[in-house]
Amino acid sequence: MAFHQAADRGTSWHLKATGPMGRPGGDVNGQPVIIAHATWLTVSMDTRQVVTVTADGARQSPARISGLPGGGLAGASFTSTRSGWAVLNIDKCAGFKTDCTQTSALYATTDGGAHWTLKVSRTAPA
Repeated sequence: MAFHQAADRGTSWHLKATGPMGRPGGDVNGQPVIIAHATWLTVSMDTRQVVTVTADGARQSPARISGLPGGGLAGASFTSTRSGWAVLNIDKCAGFKTDCTQTSALYATTDGGAHWTLKVSRTAPA
């Protein structure tokens, strides 16, 4: 994941920071969240970490994820560097394309993404 920043309304962009997101050839679940002008955050399900980038890219703080099950991350949103939400959509099949279900779950964190708590979960046939 690369973080670029422009100070001239998008005319010229400058690389400020990079963070590992996982397999370069696979799906990358890196959806950056902008918390402030110089604070960005991204969640990587592949590397199982949350990376907070501050000071216009000068500092990076990775935190290992606990409490989120393996699977696909649909989206993350943070209101500060501490508080955030994550929506996971996980598809499972008992056999090859048979007895499939999709579970959507909402998780919350209050410590910058290190620990997540399940708030709501629903499973439906897929």
